[in-house]
Amino acid sequence: MSYYDGDNTRITMQHPTDRPNFSIVRISGDGGHLSLAFSYSTIVGISDGGRWHVCENVWSVTTGKHLNWLNENKSERMDRDEFLELVETITARLAVKPAKVRQLPDSTREQRLRATG
Repeated sequence: MSYYDGDNTRITMQHPTDRPNFSIVRISGDGGHLSLAFSYSTIVGISDGGRWHVCENVWSVTTGKHLNWLNENKSERMDRDEFLELVETITARLAVKPAKVRQLPDSTREQRLRATG
């Protein structure tokens, strides 16, 4: 799927695993380009033309597979709060405003981490 607006901006969305639960949205135009990776509806990766910046897995095994698709090196994954700050920094620089990202309560995060090992 592609979308063009009047300012020469192109937005595309792909499902690299051929499943709708993992999406990559690419935004390109005169101001540069940006790629956002979503597991279900949660942003888990961002790239502004270089490498993927990937969040640590605080969710499920399936999201872990999505993270591995972006970057298999788990040592390079970022703390969730640090990752969200980077998303804000990159999107602000490109004048793209992301939707408000909902943070899981600590108790929910801990339960999910225990459940996924």
